[in-house]
Amino acid sequence: MEYEPLKRRINHYLKKVPGFRGFFFLLLDALLLRQWYVKRAIRKYAPAKQNLNFYDAGSGFGQYSNFVLKHFTAARVLAVDVDKEILQTFHRYASKRYPGQVSALTADLQRYIPEEKQDLILLIDVLEHIEDDLAVLRNFRQVINNDGNLIISTPYASKEAKYTAEHFRNGYTREELERKLKETGWTVKELWFSYGLFGNIAWYLGMRIPLTAFKKVLIVVLPLYYLLTYPAILVLMVLDYGCRNRRGKGMVVVAE
Repeated sequence: MEYEPLKRRINHYLKKVPGFRGFFFLLLDALLLRQWYVKRAIRKYAPAKQNLNFYDAGSGFGQYSNFVLKHFTAARVLAVDVDKEILQTFHRYASKRYPGQVSALTADLQRYIPEEKQDLILLIDVLEHIEDDLAVLRNFRQVINNDGNLIISTPYASKEAKYTAEHFRNGYTREELERKLKETGWTVKELWFSYGLFGNIAWYLGMRIPLTAFKKVLIVVLPLYYLLTYPAILVLMVLDYGCRNRRGKGMVVVAE
């Protein structure tokens, strides 16, 4: 599936109705188990200081930047993405809510290196889209503070990863990702497998089935679908989040 057309459609509504963004962020939390894992990693590994320098690399709709700004009252956020329109829409929203705390830049992570040192770098479902992933990890290494951390979320290499048409590679094995991090000067502190048995079923029910059927059914059918299926989806997500999965369709890695 191609996600970019769907993202642009969503961004169109966010531009038209900026007040919808808060509800949209809640919706992402409700449906994307990955966000539960990533936010847990942020809460656990973000340096303990309110004036955090946060680099959201491949920021997308900006839900993680918004999360950091809410929890670190003096945080300074650098949001970088290749999609100029989506980035600008988020920047307009965040600048009004958090004046003076958000910078946004359209850039290629393979070449861009921020001028300021960063305390926390987030790279969520981005690395598998990039050809020269080693260059990105080296660039991050140059700007991270000594006590800073890098959080990466990426699919585990599998057939399911081919579902996303924009992937340059179908995810990583644990060994490959750890090797590339070590090669570029990083040490892995912790690794979680996400979307284990329970989470994978939740993803099929909550994301793949409705997104695949999106073009075939009227959008008014989707609320009814989630009304019937979401209680089961939520239970499955809670079970996955509470387990220490030995394997899964995704990985969340914290490195220093």
